[in-house]
Amino acid sequence: LYTPQRLQMTQATLYGAASMARANIGPSAKIFHQSAAATIANLTGFCGAVTASSFSSVSSASSSSAPAQNQCSDVFSNGLQSHGANGKVDIKYNASLRNPSSTILNAKEVLINPYSTQPSCGVQPCSASGMASTKLQSLPFQATTSSVTMNVFWMGNAHTGGDNNVNYGKIAVASSGTLEFQAKSEPYKIRELTLAYNAIVNLPAGDYWIETLTMESDSHIRVIGPGTARIFIKNSFSLPWLASINKNTADASKAIIYGYNNVNLLSGSKVYGLVYSQAQARLEFNTEVIGAIAA
Repeated sequence: LYTPQRLQMTQATLYGAASMARANIGPSAKIFHQSAAATIANLTGFCGAVTASSFSSVSSASSSSAPAQNQCSDVFSNGLQSHGANGKVDIKYNASLRNPSSTILNAKEVLINPYSTQPSCGVQPCSASGMASTKLQSLPFQATTSSVTMNVFWMGNAHTGGDNNVNYGKIAVASSGTLEFQAKSEPYKIRELTLAYNAIVNLPAGDYWIETLTMESDSHIRVIGPGTARIFIKNSFSLPWLASINKNTADASKAIIYGYNNVNLLSGSKVYGLVYSQAQARLEFNTEVIGAIAA
């Protein structure tokens, strides 16, 4: 989960890594560093010069997990870091980073609650390196002007992409409905994707550019097949109570969420993947991220 502004956690649990301009890790919050996801996931095009070819034919690129392709996995070199020039990590009462690669965090300043009864970094207190961590590349959003609509009705099952169309104005999946995208060499571009209560969307490896993603309680985005599904979200996004992304595989390398605006993970939600936001990120009570967060 990446945002250049602020991350807030209150009694939440994070499995992965965090990097942000400023971090507020709330009381009893826990971050479990999991470094392998950033090494295995397809991060092609996220670092260095961005070209038109960086995101063409992504399905084939996403099916490869060669670590040599990942030139920017050091963004998540530890479980918690700050990339802001004056970035601060504020670790509240009994909040902790577990399995850190180092107790020295890449941040300008680290503040620790003096009344905590447990160490903030594994078995030792965290401290600051005085230097900001690495950032990811800022990518231009790929929009569509399509007005094509698709509706999956209550308890219905449907597939999309079979007509070779990869541009949609609106896709709506009703309660208990299931929609499966077909694998394509070209990216999907969607103006609005909505999942109602208990709805399911299955994504194979590839790129999905979504202007507005709306998910209701207990709805789920699943990743299917080999490779990495990369989801780009233009507008603010909230993952609601009991909703999940990539929970079915429990493999954080299979999903990347790149947010251009605020990313909010609400109570009881769960993400297995790498989540990156250009704006503010917030984790609420009992939220879990298994993989890595950069903010």
